[in-house]
Amino acid sequence: RRDYLFAIGFFLTGCCMLVEAMLQRQYLGSKNSAGLGAAVALLFIYNLFYGMFLDGAAFFYIGEIWPSHLRAKGYSIGIGFLEFTALIWASAAPSAFATIGWEYYLIFVVFSFLGCVVVLLVYPNTLHKPLEEIAALFGDRGEVMVFQDTLTDDITLEMADNELFATKHASVSKHVENVETN
Repeated sequence: RRDYLFAIGFFLTGCCMLVEAMLQRQYLGSKNSAGLGAAVALLFIYNLFYGMFLDGAAFFYIGEIWPSHLRAKGYSIGIGFLEFTALIWASAAPSAFATIGWEYYLIFVVFSFLGCVVVLLVYPNTLHKPLEEIAALFGDRGEVMVFQDTLTDDITLEMADNELFATKHASVSKHVENVETN
């Protein structure tokens, strides 16, 4: 489930940033090589968790949540928003580190834990669902929509009043096989 993937990622990256802030508060400017080394190592661990849980999944999720007719434009808007926020954080970082130092990490801690809660409460699960079903989760009602669990060999799809209906029919081939063997 991608919502759990996001939540775990936000939680782990938030924890890394919290520990990073505390390590920098304690050891930044000191000659304690173990504490400074731990702070550097934690940045690599943060990048590991971000890459494993958030980076790739965000690109998939942004593409999935848009209805088919808006997918290209919506994906562009979503990726543009991601890049715009990254630009803001990166542009503000030199001034922020110069003025508030390690406390700048606390902003990321707050947003990470807030993201964890929002993902668990708001984001629907999209794992192993066709794009049409995902579109239905977000309110898109297409004229022709087939759900994965309704597709079998003995189902006929029919349209009536712009709604799709699946009708089950008895399998004729099984009946014919039984007649021939008798």
